[in-house]
Amino acid sequence: MSRFPVAADQDIVVRVRDPEAVCFDFLIGDPARAGRGLGGAMIAEFCRQVLVVEYPDAPRFLAAPDARNHRSLGALRKAGFEQGWWIQPEAADYAEVTCTAPRGKFGPDGSTLGP
Repeated sequence: MSRFPVAADQDIVVRVRDPEAVCFDFLIGDPARAGRGLGGAMIAEFCRQVLVVEYPDAPRFLAAPDARNHRSLGALRKAGFEQGWWIQPEAADYAEVTCTAPRGKFGPDGSTLGP
């Protein structure tokens, strides 16, 4: 999984309009493991154990999967993310869906962090 502050990429800042967020990309590539509910759990743990720790000032976490990727959208939903803007990357024949979750959803041991 890769991650970076949205503000570090001007193109993404313009597209997602949330420079304070931290963006991440993910790939769950083993088809034999698809459809078992592992994606949502993996994303939630990544946010909890990596993003919360590495980006203590980030108010939100963001992913922008291809709108046709229903499995990724479902995994993000199960991890606590909500769909927002649909964006059309330049010269692409598909749209991406910005999915965000506040850092407060990812407290230790699955709890919600304070305000």
